Amino acid sequence: MLKKAFCLCCLLFLSNAPFAANRNASSPENIVRNFYHDYLTAWNMPDVKEGLKKSHQAVDTYTTKHLKILGNANNSGTDYFTHSQDICPEWENNINTKEISINSHVAAYRVDLGYGKSMSSFTVHLIKQHKRWMLDSVEFDGRESGICNQ
Repeated sequence: MLKKAFCLCCLLFLSNAPFAANRNASSPENIVRNFYHDYLTAWNMPDVKEGLKKSHQAVDTYTTKHLKILGNANNSGTDYFTHSQDICPEWENNINTKEISINSHVAAYRVDLGYGKSMSSFTVHLIKQHKRWMLDSVEFDGRESGICNQ
């Protein structure tokens, strides 16, 4: 009997371990990081067709309908999420975030992509929609230069 109780406790503990990890992965900060990582990784893929598919998946997974409309209405000639025509390869692995504000339904983060000459900064606003944090707008704050480091 004691052996069965121990096994049951172990199973309950192990079954809750992924839940705890997933809950942390769904924080607004991690959503911002995951979006930009997935999005930039897609744009840096050698297979352009596959990269385009993956970038659309990132947008579909992490953004609200409102943000999709804003992105599609962008006529600036630059990418809505990076405010650039070219994606610097080093952005993919250099994503820094800083919380600006957060409450139970809205959050704002500063996002810095890259470093040195290639660093670009954004303010990303998120909303909680159906118990999930989703990017709702991206504001371009500035860029060190138009040059990539690599």
